[in-house]
Amino acid sequence: MATGRLLCWTLCVLVGNIVLAQNVEILDYSVNAIGQVQLEINGEADKYYLLHTTHEPNEDYELTTSITMGVAGPMVISEPLGAFPESNYEITAHPIANPDDTDGDGIDDITEYNGMPALAPLNFGNEVPFVDGSLSIDNADTYTALAVVDNNIPWAPFLNNQEFVKFAILNQDTDEPEVYFINSVTHYIHASFLGTINTAGADVVTGEVVYNPNTVLPNGVIGAYSFNYSFGNAYSFEHTQRTFELLAANMPFLQNNFRHFIGGSSQDQHLNNFAEDFVGSRIGVILENEVVVDVDYLPFNPAEGYGFFRQMTLGETPNSRDIVLYDALPNTLPRVGGIITSVLQTPLSHVNLRAIQDNVPNAYIKNPLEIDSIAALLNNYVYYKVEGEQYTLRAATLEEVNAWHDNRRPT
Repeated sequence: MATGRLLCWTLCVLVGNIVLAQNVEILDYSVNAIGQVQLEINGEADKYYLLHTTHEPNEDYELTTSITMGVAGPMVISEPLGAFPESNYEITAHPIANPDDTDGDGIDDITEYNGMPALAPLNFGNEVPFVDGSLSIDNADTYTALAVVDNNIPWAPFLNNQEFVKFAILNQDTDEPEVYFINSVTHYIHASFLGTINTAGADVVTGEVVYNPNTVLPNGVIGAYSFNYSFGNAYSFEHTQRTFELLAANMPFLQNNFRHFIGGSSQDQHLNNFAEDFVGSRIGVILENEVVVDVDYLPFNPAEGYGFFRQMTLGETPNSRDIVLYDALPNTLPRVGGIITSVLQTPLSHVNLRAIQDNVPNAYIKNPLEIDSIAALLNNYVYYKVEGEQYTLRAATLEEVNAWHDNRRPT
């Protein structure tokens, strides 16, 4: 595949119209902090840009992996997954006023881009009502709207108490793969959804996309998505690669936090027959017996403070001397003495930005009120300190609290 270093024009045919698609020069190549490629180009506001990717180690596999609307001047093109070398990428520019039909489904790219999640510019599938599913998952809210949590899934116990969205891919080994994200609240089993679309003569691949909010990846991203085949089955690298890439291309909000899960009954099959083929790819494989226990503690802002330890609901307003415990993240937070959450934050969450601004301790602690030493301090004065490897929460006197806040009061 060309690197896009030379400017040239290519004629493409779209429903009888001639559309000019221009190969775009890549001005700079870099990789961001979470491992995604950053390809700088000189953009134009009346164009949109497609990223075409050659995959490793199977370099015969090429796919359009992202679509980006243009802006005038320098802009960055990326994709949902981890970066390949620069030579694996090509960028083409297309006029917004006369768009192409990249997936060949008869609907132009711009109409499908603007119609997400019901439509998808990189997906040959036919639109379905949202009550049945969607062709793309454009953000975390769409994922949540399609997802279900169940505690009794006998055919796939690894899904018990997990948030997941079922998927089905028709004809994934052809040039016209159809990717469907199933409304899993409506359809308890895949067959229920498949009965609503035309599957005649189609090869069908099914599975689930699972979200694990408490997973912390090596790249620092909090919260990971993984896909598994139905029953946790294992398949060849080529088969898995197509599934993985097709799903990711239609989940543009991913932050290089997508992996592949294999159930315990198929682990040996993967290890004995397929594992070596995944080396050098960007598919991180998780085996059921290697699943890491969720983290128990994450420091977000190392600091210390004194105050009155209170469990808060979202409708309550704390005061500046409260050490607050939240089971859900508030949208806004006034000045407080310290923060504990039992749900994971992100370093750039409003809660943590406020903690940094006010220089107060802030940490995630898993199930804090199930820890006797914490539960016993609720509704009492405490000293709270957050450090890199541990936290301290102990009883304090009112005199200690007053002295601490008196010393912090500006002159």
